[in-house]
Amino acid sequence: MNNFILLLTNRADTVCFDNLAEYLTKNEIGNYTIIQENSIEDAYEHLFKTELCLIIGDITLEGGKEALQMIKNEEMSKHIPIVVLIEENNIEITKRAYESGADAVVSNEMIDIGLLPYIARPLIMNNILLNKNINKLSGLQDKAINDFILLDLVKAYIPKTIWEIALDCAHRQKMYIPEEETEKTIVFGDIIGFTKMTQHMDPKNVIETLNEAYDIVTEIIYKYEGDIDKFVGDAFIGIFDSALDAVKSSIEIQIRISELNDKRAKENLCPILFRIGINTGSVIRGNVGGHQRYDNTLIGDAVNTASRLEHIAPVGDIVISEATRLKAELDIPEELRNSITLRGKDSEDIYYTVFNYLKGRI
Repeated sequence: MNNFILLLTNRADTVCFDNLAEYLTKNEIGNYTIIQENSIEDAYEHLFKTELCLIIGDITLEGGKEALQMIKNEEMSKHIPIVVLIEENNIEITKRAYESGADAVVSNEMIDIGLLPYIARPLIMNNILLNKNINKLSGLQDKAINDFILLDLVKAYIPKTIWEIALDCAHRQKMYIPEEETEKTIVFGDIIGFTKMTQHMDPKNVIETLNEAYDIVTEIIYKYEGDIDKFVGDAFIGIFDSALDAVKSSIEIQIRISELNDKRAKENLCPILFRIGINTGSVIRGNVGGHQRYDNTLIGDAVNTASRLEHIAPVGDIVISEATRLKAELDIPEELRNSITLRGKDSEDIYYTVFNYLKGRI
C-alpha cells in the first residue's frame, strides 16, 4: 500500500523531504511518496482525492495559516497530522503555528540536523492507528446496523409476547424460554369460504386479500393490548389477558371488516367474512419442536374450546363461552344462551352469540 505525504512549500531544496520518505519506507511502515505543491490552491484537491497520512506545510506561504485552520476544521481532513515549517526557532511564530492547528512545528535548523523523520514518524503511526480504529468502528457500526435490522425483521414475525419473554431471558442469560401456566382469553377468527373465493386468484392477489383483512385484525388486537399468537392461512389466533378487551376487539374487527366489504363491493370484489370464537381458561405456554427449531405456543383445553366455538359461530358473528362472559362480567340476555357438546368433549358447553347484541353496548 502506498502512502502519500503532501509537501506544501515553495522551497527549492527538497532533499531532506525525500530522505523522510526513504526513512519511513526503510522502517517498514509502508511505502511513502511525497507530493509537492507550492500554492494553497493546488494543494486543496489532494485533501479530497488522495489518502494523505501527513501534511508538511510552510506557514510563510500566502494563506498558509488560514489553510491549516481550514484543514483542521474539515470533517474529512481534520484527522491528518500537520507539521508546520518555520524559518527559525521563534516562540511567537511557534505559538501561532500551534494555534492554527499544527501537530508539530519544525524549523530549518531542525530539518538540517535530520530531526524531521523522528518528528514525523510518531504522527504518521498515530494516524495509521486512528484509521485502523475508524475502519474497525465503521465495521462494528455496519454490523450493529445489520443486527438491528435483523432483530426488527425477526420481531415482526413472532408474537409480541414471545419477544418480550425472550428479551427477559436474554437479559438473565437464559438460553431457553421456560414453560408457563397462565390464564388467557383466546380469540379464534376464520375467513369463511376463503378457498373457494380465491381459487381463481393468482398467489399474489391471495396474499394481498389476506393482508387487507389482517391489517385490520392486527391493528385492533394491538389496540386492545392483545397479541397475535399466529396466523394459520385464512385464520388467526389472538390472545388477551383481559376477557373484556378480547370481546371488544372482536366486535370492532367485525365492524371494520363490514366497512371493508362495503368498499370491496364498490370495486366488484368478493366480501371477506369472518366468524369468531372466544374462550377463557388456563393454558400452558410451552416449547414444541426439536432442539434446532422450536415453536412456543399455547396448549390446553381452553385453546381447543375457542377453536370449536369459532367453528359453530355464524358468518360475520361472534360466539363467546360462559367462562369468557363471566370473566368479562357481561350481562347477556337468556335468549342468547345456548349449549352444545363440542367435538372431542364429553359434556355440554354454554355459549352466547353476541355480536348484534353487544355492538354499540360495550
